[in-house]
Amino acid sequence: MENLEKNIPKTAAITKAQTANQLFSLVEKDCVRLLIYEAWGGRYAIETLHLNEIRLQHPPLATKEMFIYLHKKYETLVPVLSQMKRDGSYDALIHKHLTHLIKGP
Repeated sequence: MENLEKNIPKTAAITKAQTANQLFSLVEKDCVRLLIYEAWGGRYAIETLHLNEIRLQHPPLATKEMFIYLHKKYETLVPVLSQMKRDGSYDALIHKHLTHLIKGP
């Protein structure tokens, strides 16, 4: 979050929420004009809460590399996931199931 906060003007009034539903309802009720949330989760919230007037803006204020973590009881999946990353099937699944969530305005 610290990277993101560097890109927010010091004069901005900031309201924080405990849940995504609370955050998105603040925009829906016109209590705030802008909210900052991660792209996939935000688009998912917009779709599931039927908030058709809320749009994802580009470019993002910040980006962050993410990693897959597994509990040790699933360690047998590591070679499978590694192979999926190498052969492109992981990216194909992302494209098929998640890309629609982060399309621009």
